[in-house]
Amino acid sequence: FQASYRHLDVNKLNKMTKNELEIMRNEIFARYGLKFSLGGEMDLYFRQQKWYKPQYENVTKFLTQLELGNIELIKEIENSK
Repeated sequence: FQASYRHLDVNKLNKMTKNELEIMRNEIFARYGLKFSLGGEMDLYFRQQKWYKPQYENVTKFLTQLELGNIELIKEIENSK
């Protein structure tokens, strides 16, 4: 949620597990209603969240520059783990 409103802190991200980072990154997409692979890990996780309403195959057009930057930063750190 915070990834949509401010630049993320690299030091805090480095302390997170790879799984936590994956969820954080995908939460940005989930908040816009991205449909994840049915039965996949992210689909199962986000369907448990009351706010999640899957409705789009692609949400890229909805993402802000801040969100895109945070997604890239999370991906970098995620890939280094």
